[in-house]
Order: sequence, then C-alpha cells, then structure tokens
Amino acid sequence: MTALRGGDIRVRVRTAGVLVALALACGCSSQDPEQVTAWQRDYCGKLGLWQYGRDSAVFSGAARAEVATGSVGAADASVIEARESAGRAAIAASAVLDREQLDRDGSHILADTHQAVMSGDLRAEARAVRYCDGAGFETLVGATGD
Repeated sequence: MTALRGGDIRVRVRTAGVLVALALACGCSSQDPEQVTAWQRDYCGKLGLWQYGRDSAVFSGAARAEVATGSVGAADASVIEARESAGRAAIAASAVLDREQLDRDGSHILADTHQAVMSGDLRAEARAVRYCDGAGFETLVGATGD
C-alpha cells in the first residue's frame, strides 16, 4: 500500500465531487424513455376515461336520483360499474407512476388520483390533470375548474 500525499487526496476528492455533480446535473436515469411515455399515456388515458364516465350525460339527473333512492335500474347499474372500474384503473395506473417515481414537481400522483376518484376532491383532480398536461397528454384528460 502506498501512502497518499496531501495533493493526491485533494485531487481525488475534487474528482469525486465533479463526478457526483455531473451525475446529478445530467438527471441520468436507468428508465427507458419510451416506457416512461407509455406509462404516462396509459395513466392520462385512464384518468380521462374516468372523467368522461363521471361527467357523461348517461350518468346524470335521473340516474343520480335513482342511486340516491336505491332504485337503480340495470342499465344505470352498468354505467355506475363502468365508471367505478375506470376509477380503479386510473388509480392502478397512478400506482405505477408512483412506484417508478415519475411524479413531477413534488406531486403525489397516487394520492391525488385516489382522492379525486374516491372522494371527488377537485383540487386533487386538478393536480392530476396538471401532471398529464406536463407530460404532454393534455388532450387525454378534461379540464377542471381549479
């Protein structure tokens, strides 16, 4: 083993610092950009489908009154099930984004999607829609009033 001189240590420390800074600056990721895009497109499409189901004219007025009174017809029940299924699919897709750490700007896509779908939280929905806007899939989701 050879003894390191003071100058050698400083050079190695400086080199290590430069390498760390370069790694952080380049935002290097082991994720395939095409896969990331596919996950984001899938999520935004499913969020948009849930929004459509929630907002569709088929599930409005009389159908909502039937739900409130418990006298849901078979056709309305299938609409409700389709909407709930779309919500579950959006939540599952957001879980993939969360797992892969594809949230942006401190967003919490899984929590926001869950709150929007399960609780009707319009602010959470607006954050989820902004995520899709930022990912380039704004045409797959509806606007929110936030």
